[in-house]
Amino acid sequence: FFCTFQCAMKRESDSTENPKAPQAVKSGRGQFFTERTAEDFVSVAEVVGKGVAVFAKSKSSQGDVIFRDVAAGVVQKGQYPRACAECLRLTGTLDEVWHALPGGGAGDLPGLTAEDRQLAPPIAWAGAWEPDGVFCCQECLDQHRSALKALDGKAAQVAEFRKHSRDVDTVFFDLALLVVARNSDVLGHLCQAPYWECVDRPDTGVDEFIAGLQAENERSFELLQKLQLPGAPSTAHEWSCVVGALCRNAIMVKFANPLVAYVQEVDLAGGEPQLALGKRIEQLLAASPGHGTGADDDNSDAESESSGDQADDELNFAWEVEDRVVRFSTKLFPALKGYGLYPKLAAVNHSCEPNAVGVFCGDANLLLLASRTIRKGEEICIDYIDNEEDDAETRRQALLPYGFICGCPRCPG
Repeated sequence: FFCTFQCAMKRESDSTENPKAPQAVKSGRGQFFTERTAEDFVSVAEVVGKGVAVFAKSKSSQGDVIFRDVAAGVVQKGQYPRACAECLRLTGTLDEVWHALPGGGAGDLPGLTAEDRQLAPPIAWAGAWEPDGVFCCQECLDQHRSALKALDGKAAQVAEFRKHSRDVDTVFFDLALLVVARNSDVLGHLCQAPYWECVDRPDTGVDEFIAGLQAENERSFELLQKLQLPGAPSTAHEWSCVVGALCRNAIMVKFANPLVAYVQEVDLAGGEPQLALGKRIEQLLAASPGHGTGADDDNSDAESESSGDQADDELNFAWEVEDRVVRFSTKLFPALKGYGLYPKLAAVNHSCEPNAVGVFCGDANLLLLASRTIRKGEEICIDYIDNEEDDAETRRQALLPYGFICGCPRCPG
């Protein structure tokens, strides 16, 4: 399940103005990222006007792996499809993924062998972070339990904290708690700013909007204090800066629903499996009127996704089922979405002409790939926004919450 990553909300970066020559790393922040990438084919240096930047040690061709990165913390947004609480690898069977959909019903899916149906066999474990959590393997469960020992015996407090995060629809409170509980050393090396400075603001009612975010942060901090975690922020302002750092540095993790690949296979095979599945798809459509028909569906969960990304993800089908045509799209099968903080990726700067892109292959472990040929010594950059936007002013406005003005060749001045 390959998918390019998308910036979750607002990532911190210094200006991408034409840099002077990179200097030897001197700051603690630069040294931290140098140590993290010591075994990769990259180097970290300080650049005047940019701060920390990542450079290629050798030439890379399109598709080459630049580095691999493991999340310091990752959370799933929502509970569908069911995934490992540690790495977001999907668990269970394809049938269970289908049954969990509105109108999914019961019974086996047609045209599948027993082996084809199986995803990762789930291991259930009730912990403070996920009272009904599942894990894809014993290694993930052991890693999760070890990393979150600080939450042992605090299930009620964690549940209260996470309920508030859901109530205010701010997954970054959860992600911040997860990273703090894991005592990750990356937090001290991220550029930080208060949470309300790191998100898009409305055109009107800005003061009320900020006041609302500040109130949400205050309540989140009150709940954090109940957990009494070692090394946790000691003031509401410090907590807001941790949350802000994650808003700016976390990225969206997105996997295609495995049902999409299954439907494509049935579409190619045709015959009896397509007829049987077509009838079950009609049940899905009846349970979600107007959704997944392939005709200008409303996407209420479009956070952090450009219209181009949505269009690229969607496939449309028209199947003959007895005396009628069933039209539907892959929007019927929501992708897994989550957010993760990646220590190495946090050092990579933005360009509207990026030369690298992140992919996920079935779990939340990230691969940074060259999206074109990269010369030895060239800075490695990704895009924090939709780089397909042609209007430079639109891109500039989109980058303002990141705290910098892009100076790449596509951005005049």
